Order: sequence, then C-alpha cells, then structure tokens
Amino acid sequence: LNLLSRYYYLSYPDSGIIFAQRAYEIAQKNSWVNAQAVCLRRMGDDYGNLGDYVKSMRYYFKALRAFESVNDLFGAQTVNNNIGSTYAQGQDYKNSLIYTYRAKKQLDTYGLTHKFSDVEYRSESIIFLNLGEDYLYLKKVDSAAYYLNLCNETIKKITNSADAGEFMANLKLDMGRTAV
Repeated sequence: LNLLSRYYYLSYPDSGIIFAQRAYEIAQKNSWVNAQAVCLRRMGDDYGNLGDYVKSMRYYFKALRAFESVNDLFGAQTVNNNIGSTYAQGQDYKNSLIYTYRAKKQLDTYGLTHKFSDVEYRSESIIFLNLGEDYLYLKKVDSAAYYLNLCNETIKKITNSADAGEFMANLKLDMGRTAV
C-alpha cells in the first residue's frame, strides 16, 4: 500500500492519499512507528501535490515527530527537507533555510555512523539543491553557487550512472520550473 501511494503521488495524489491512509491504519494497528512515519510523510507529499500546503505541513510535522521518536535520522532529514521545500513553495525562503539546514545536519550526523550509498547521495544532492535555490531567491548569489556546485559534485558520487543521469535530468527539470 505504501509503495502504491508512492507510485501515485505525482499522477493521482488523491489515490496516493487513500493508499497511504490505509497503510497508516495497518502500521498503527501493529505499532510500527517507522512505517507510520513513512505513511504520514507520503500523505504530506500527496497533499502538497494537490496544492493543500496546510494539510501537507500538518502531515509532515506528524511524520517528523514519529521519525524522531524512533531516532530515525535519515527519515527525519527527509521530512525536514520536505518542510523546507514546502516553505520555499510559499516563498518563505528564510523558514525554508531553517528546515533544510536541519535536514543537512541530520544527514551529516547520520553519515557519522553509516556509509553513504546512492540513496543518501541523492538526498544530500536534493538538500544542496534546495539550499542553492533558497539562496538564489534571497539574492545571495555566492551562497547559491556554492550549494549548487555541491549538488553537482554530490551527484557525481552516485555509482549507478543511469540512475545518476536520470536524477540529474530530474534536477534540471525542477530547476527549470523554479528558475528566477
């Protein structure tokens, strides 16, 4: 159900919500806190894609609390980055920076005890991209260039070249949609 939610979140976010809610009920019934957090994050993604940023943020903050309750730094950094992105969509770049830097700090802490794979490098790239975009909108070009360069360098660490190419193409599409 959770994978179905992820599958539908871009094309049919209303269906994604239904799948995530059902998965959440099962996770809650079985006391799977980490799975509950993932479902809550998915609902946040789905509501965000529907343009309901208030509900999106509500689910993201619930997911953040759940990830933090089980000390899941990787999950928490993902949600903090999503919260930052949602603030950026509302053109609140200062709050976006606060949550995106929290995501960076959590990922850095996670990296102290875990070896990074392509998944972690993708997350790090997205964080750097978001920081770069925030600084770009705040007219801090040097900081924007610094983080966008880090994004590019981090993408080069992705070992699956097809995956890296697809990821880079998606990043360029996102950057084109948000160009100043």
